[in-house]
Formats: sequence, structure tokens, C-alpha cells
Amino acid sequence: MVQVLEQWRIGKPLILSSQKAWDMIPFKQVLSNSKIRTQNYRLYSGFTYPVTNVEIEAAMKYYMERDFDSIICLGREGAIDLGKMLRHYLFDADDDEIYLFESFLHPDAEDDIITSQIKAFRNRVSRRPKIIAVSSGFGSGAAVSSRSYYLRGRKMCELVDEQMVPELACFDPFFSSLQSPSQIAGEGFDSISHAVEGMWSAKADDQSIALSRKSLGRLINALPEAVEGSNDALLEIADSSIQAAKSLDGSGLTGPHALTFYLTSLFRVPHGMGLAVLLPAFIEYNYSLDDDDCQHPRGAAWVRKNILDISHVIGEDTPREAGARLMSLRKRFGLPGTLHDLGISTRDDIHRLIDVGFNPRQARNNPRRLQSESLKRMLYGLR
Repeated sequence: MVQVLEQWRIGKPLILSSQKAWDMIPFKQVLSNSKIRTQNYRLYSGFTYPVTNVEIEAAMKYYMERDFDSIICLGREGAIDLGKMLRHYLFDADDDEIYLFESFLHPDAEDDIITSQIKAFRNRVSRRPKIIAVSSGFGSGAAVSSRSYYLRGRKMCELVDEQMVPELACFDPFFSSLQSPSQIAGEGFDSISHAVEGMWSAKADDQSIALSRKSLGRLINALPEAVEGSNDALLEIADSSIQAAKSLDGSGLTGPHALTFYLTSLFRVPHGMGLAVLLPAFIEYNYSLDDDDCQHPRGAAWVRKNILDISHVIGEDTPREAGARLMSLRKRFGLPGTLHDLGISTRDDIHRLIDVGFNPRQARNNPRRLQSESLKRMLYGLR
């Protein structure tokens, strides 16, 4: 890492990190071993997960006031998504996109203040910063993805731009080993969901399906030992997680992630914990599709055959048994098993989740159309 910082002549980085990740990841030692002086870098922690458009605006103003030469993202999706979108809007987005972003933030403003500030900033600064993403866990796909997500009010928005991919992504199993077993298990379910969704996404091609399939098998086999603290298993999980995330980047997220984003934003449910509850149910939900509610271009019969293959990779004969296998792993790792365990106990909570819990792009990627009544029945069964 020190060699990278010196090779890229990084001397004034903006470091995006929660205080918790900054305290956990020994990155200060990396900086002290480089030529970067303490007074030249700035730690910025003014964000949550999911990142909001208000937080993006604040980070843009902070960056423009100080003229950094690079962005180092430490931790999880929040830091990495913010870094990618920060560079996107300050250096890559066109005027129309910036204006649209600003219009949602300040609909009653008479002047395009942000747009004008960014134009002036671009006239003054020519060096586009490189992004280094140092992930504190292996579950996040943000470090190798061209996609980022943020909240605009209650709406989850997705940005897709190949230029957003960080120049360097670092996954160190040492960082994961600092987490609790349940946190590692949650990360594992996030990666497993990436692999499963990469196989059944309506946009998945044969190459991404094959890569996701291989990653899924490796994840299922290695996760128990990784949770128990095996360094070899953590390395295996980290590598297969990267492959699953790369595969899913082209095909896009589907139903489980579409709803889990809102479990996090509305109910503060940790991302991996939400997926551990939803993914087993979605395997059966998607397998139960028919020609009328199938939105996969290969058709309902192909989807059912594909989900049978997913079940076989998980180590079972049927989707129901595959879901039960995941639930057994969930219980073994001490993860929540019901929506009630996640703090979602009433029908009103479920209705609220469904009313706002749809990212249209991700809903279109799901092989089965996400319909309100059928989703409610699925979620009622998870209480």
C-alpha cells in the first residue's frame, strides 16, 4: 500500500471512514510509513449507510474547499459509495445530471448554486483523484462495482458509471478477523446473495452465471470455517466474494437486495442480517413463478431449472431444501431468523417496507415480478 501511495504521488488524500472503521483498521500506520504528512490528510466521517443526497452535497462542499489529490475509502459500503459518487459528481457528471441532483435537493432555489460551484471548481482543478477502497469486510461489492446507491428522501437511487470503479480495491482478511463471528456470517450472507442474484438476474449472461455459480459453491463451503476464524477460509471467502461482486455488477441486483436496502434505511437493520432472513424465502418465491409473472427473458421454465441448479450448488435437491440449508447455517451462526428478530413485528411495518421498498431497476432484474400481495404473503410468513 505504501508503494502505491508513493507511486501515485499521493500527498493530500481525503479519507472517508466512520470513526469505528478508522479506529479498527490500522491505516494510520500505513500513512506514517509513507511520505504523507499527518497535517496533509483529512478524515471525513459525515455520512451514514445508506448515504443520503444531503450527505453527498456536504462532502462535495468539503472537498471543493480543500482540493485533495485522492480519495481513500475505509470500511464498508457507506464510505466506498460516498467516495465513488463524490468523484462522479465533481469530475465526471455532465451539467444536466448535476442540475437534476441539485433540483431534488433544493427544489425551490432560484439559482443553481451547486452546479455553478462545480463548474468553477473544475476550471480551477484539473487532477481527477484516484480512489483507493480499503474494505473492512469481504461482503461489500462496492469496491469493485460500477454501481453506487444513495437515499433521496425515502427513495433508493442507483448510479451506474464504469468510471466510478475504484482504481484499487483492498480486501485483507485481517480486517475481517477483527469482526465478531456474527458480523462475519452477515458478510457471508451478503456475498452468498450476490452469487445467487448473479445467477437468476434477468440481465445475467452465461459468463456471469458461470462465475456466480462457482463463487456460490466456494462461499457455501468456506463460510462455516471462516466464521470460526480460519485465515485460509477468510481468504477463500474474500476472493470468491470479489468474483461474485464482479459478476453481479454487470447483471444488477434483484429482489433480496431491493428490499434489504429499505430494511436498513427504514429500520436500521444491518445489511447482511436482513439478507440472511430474506434470501431463503426469495429462493422459494422466485421458484414459484409462472408464465404470467415471469420477467426473465429466458422464460419461467428456464428460471425454475436455474433455481434448481442454485439449490444443487448449495448442496440440496430442491429450492425448499436449499432455503432450509441456508436457514440452518443462519441458526448455526446465531443470526436473526425472523422479521420480528429484526424489529419488524407488525403488518404496518411490512406494508411500509413494501410501499417504499422497491428500486424499479432492481425490481425489473428479479426473475419474478415483485407484486405487492405475493410479497406480503411471503413477508407475513417470515414474522
